Amino acid sequence: MEQILDLSVLHTAGDRSFLKRHEKQFVVLVTLFGALRIFIFNAAFPFFNNVDEVHHFDAVVKYARGYVPQKQNTLYDYESARMLTLYGSPEYFYTSSEIKNNGFSPFLWRIPQFVSSNDFNNIVSDRMQNHNIEAFSPPLYYAVMGIWYNLGKWLGITGEFLLYWIRFSNVIVFILLLIVTNKFCQLLAPENLSLRYGVILLLTWFPQDVFYSITNDAFSPLFSLLSILFLWKIYLSKQSSLFYSVTGLLIAASILIKLTNVVLFTTMFLILVKKLFVYKRNNNLKEGIYHVSLCLAGALIPVAILMIANFILIGDPLGASEKVKNLGWTLKPIYQWFNHPFFTFQGIPFFIVGLLKTFWRGEFVWGLQTIASNSADNVYIISTGLFFLTSVLGVIIRKKSLCSSDRYEYMVLLLSIAGSVFMLGVLSIMYDFGNSWSPSREYPYFTSGRLILAVLVPFLILFIDGLQSLLTFIHLQKATLWIILMLVIFITISEISISLPAFLSQYNFFHLF
Repeated sequence: MEQILDLSVLHTAGDRSFLKRHEKQFVVLVTLFGALRIFIFNAAFPFFNNVDEVHHFDAVVKYARGYVPQKQNTLYDYESARMLTLYGSPEYFYTSSEIKNNGFSPFLWRIPQFVSSNDFNNIVSDRMQNHNIEAFSPPLYYAVMGIWYNLGKWLGITGEFLLYWIRFSNVIVFILLLIVTNKFCQLLAPENLSLRYGVILLLTWFPQDVFYSITNDAFSPLFSLLSILFLWKIYLSKQSSLFYSVTGLLIAASILIKLTNVVLFTTMFLILVKKLFVYKRNNNLKEGIYHVSLCLAGALIPVAILMIANFILIGDPLGASEKVKNLGWTLKPIYQWFNHPFFTFQGIPFFIVGLLKTFWRGEFVWGLQTIASNSADNVYIISTGLFFLTSVLGVIIRKKSLCSSDRYEYMVLLLSIAGSVFMLGVLSIMYDFGNSWSPSREYPYFTSGRLILAVLVPFLILFIDGLQSLLTFIHLQKATLWIILMLVIFITISEISISLPAFLSQYNFFHLF
């Protein structure tokens, strides 16, 4: 992939030498900035946001006490209902005037007479009648966070601090994501310093809000990228039997975090098929089949075990039927799929634009208004469209000068992203969304970018590759990092400005002291 991603000599020899000598220091510094940013934004947003955070928290509480999925065990736990009543902010779902008029108070946990009152107990009891739509979701995130939750309790952390204890685990996850991203970019493009620096910079300030929430989506980019990194090592060099097995288990772990990470099977298939051809060319096909079988077994067996367990415990291999039922969705007959607005002239562009918005900045609302900036959204949409187009065109133009291996590596990244988008498109046309809020009958599109964060880093790689292609065409190769820095500054200013109400909230971490 080096010929694709290193389009030209992007710097003078002195520039390249300086960048290479200081890469470790750069990565450490940027990682620290990234960790600080994630910490501050996790602290700024109060509980519980509109992206099902209370459901995810309740699932963590359930797994912390040894939960086993069962149809009759989907109601909120007492502990979750109590936390929601004491520490939940109305600011996501009510305007400031409605909050004032309804007499909401951010200090309920500081009023002993209320906490011991019948009114409080009645509210908690009512909330314990709510069904948790995440109760049958893949278990790995919740099991890990359940252990983390119990560790916090063991350390003596209580109340709202215990909630933020779970949230702040995102800081560790994000640090690991930056480290793995750097390793993957070094493996993918060892001579392309602009790409390596650019991906780390853009990821550090990437405005996706799942990293500010209790949600299984926060684990997807890390575990998915680890899977891709291991697959890439298999593709590039000879690896042991153990390595193939571990690679398969990493892929399984990603799917046991989020079912939509099943797109990794596409990447796995493309890499393993290509590797089999390498084994065949080297007259060692038998060993290749053995290694590929180990990887497939590692990936498929844990997922199969989960599906069997789901079928035995709740009668649904995917564990999605109860969630679909509680959301009010129904599966449409196949002949009705093609009546979807997706198949109109405006359908696909509308879907792509909506997906790009949430893929970049997430889905948080404040006062039932999306936390977003039209100017920022336009920058994300236009830059993505332009850079992906120039990335693909750059490969097509230089097709004859690229070896088959380089073209194949590029295709793997591109198809992984395309497969993710295609999957959400299929989900969009499959369901009648009833009275659901989002997606809905009026807006029948799965445009939640958080569902496909498995391809976050491949997305950033092709994004910056497209920028490099464009700058090469107009002979401004040295401007790559400067443009990325300008984009990072723009993102930072935009994120602070649109998130300011959350920073001022009396319900957040900064007002606990």
